[in-house]
Formats: sequence, C-alpha cells, structure tokens
Amino acid sequence: MRATADQCERTRQVRALFGEPQRRVHRRETRTRAPDPLGVPVLVIFGAADRRWDPSSAHQYTTVPNARVEQLPDVGHFPMLEAPEATGELLLRFAANGR
Repeated sequence: MRATADQCERTRQVRALFGEPQRRVHRRETRTRAPDPLGVPVLVIFGAADRRWDPSSAHQYTTVPNARVEQLPDVGHFPMLEAPEATGELLLRFAANGR
C-alpha cells in the first residue's frame, strides 16, 4: 500500500506541528519471558517509516498473547494522523473480529 497524496499532506502537516523527527531510536531490553496475558485481544499498529521508534522491534509484540501486529508502509510515528483511513480500517476490522 503506497502513501496517497492526502497521506503525504497529513505527514507534512504533522511535521509542521511537531517538527522533523529526530533520528533517535528508542531501544528497550529484550524480554526473557513472555508478558503476562492481558485476557483481551491486542492490536499494535506501527508506522514502518517511524524514525522515533525502531519499527523492527514490532516483532517483540508477537510474544504478547492474543496480539496482532500491523505495520503501515510509508507511515511514521503518528499512524492515526498520517494514515487515518488505514488506521481506522485496521481498528474497525479488529473490533468487528475481536482480533
């Protein structure tokens, strides 16, 4: 899925409000054990072009029971602002299916 002109414009607007993302990538210790189950389905949405958080860390959420991980291409740190339609579709499908 390629970014549309609207998504690119939203990205420009977000950057105008919040500034250019820094190339700072947060790293956390890798868990040695699976997290405690939350008892509910979990949806994790990453922007594949996020420069504030390392998108390759998304795989760590696979250890969370009932978690579904989605990465949106050409989207940065704010998927809900940069790609609201794609984010909304993911949320609606997740809510409808319970996963």
